[in-house]
Amino acid sequence: MKNKKINTVLLTGGTGKIGGNLIKGLAEQGYQVLFTSRSKEKIKMIEEQFSTKKVKGVQINLENDDFLKVLESFFVENNIYPQALINNARNIDYLKISDNYEVEEKNWFGEFKFSVTIPYQLTLFLSKNKNTNLQRVINVASMYGVVAPNLELYTNPDAQSPISYGTCKAAMIHLSKELAVRLAKQNILVNTISYGGVVGRVNEKFLERYAKLNPQKRMLQDEELYAPVRFLLSEDATAMTGHNLNYDGGWTAW
Repeated sequence: MKNKKINTVLLTGGTGKIGGNLIKGLAEQGYQVLFTSRSKEKIKMIEEQFSTKKVKGVQINLENDDFLKVLESFFVENNIYPQALINNARNIDYLKISDNYEVEEKNWFGEFKFSVTIPYQLTLFLSKNKNTNLQRVINVASMYGVVAPNLELYTNPDAQSPISYGTCKAAMIHLSKELAVRLAKQNILVNTISYGGVVGRVNEKFLERYAKLNPQKRMLQDEELYAPVRFLLSEDATAMTGHNLNYDGGWTAW
């Protein structure tokens, strides 16, 4: 079943490692890319990386009560409406663990908000917008939403692996299933990508431990991050909805 061509993609959280690589892949494939960030400086920096005007940042705080109104104003002012949504935003401050190795209530709520509440609100907002013609929603989760962390990976797991992260990502995976069922009548496909660990943010000792616990003996490379998004936005994925795509080098296979 074919819908109208997807020309414009809204990506939340465009300034992080995954977000930056997704912007690059989307732009190279010819999509109009809209990305969100709280930072005006980071938006300018990313926009200047591309010679095309097809990469455009939206300065917005997704935790503010009026964020949907701000987004709607941006669409109207620029006469741009996305047909696809990628929920990738997060706030790493919510991953902090207290001195007694517990996750504080505010961090539980914050992590859940970015994993579930905001993606839910954005999806419904775009699905009801008559100008958008929303067709695809991709929620960016994690292998830790599928399986619990292997504590052998960490030197101090109580301080390095917040229990709230995987729990909320598991909720995101189920949110995709719920939305896929409820939005099927509108021909909107909703899926999740559960990424494995990505190189560039850890030291050599961590890489060695990770390799021993992963069938491919390695972490994901930057240039591999866009591939599952490309597939889920393509006409090859028209029968896939409510699915969680494990993209982790085999981490969740054992």
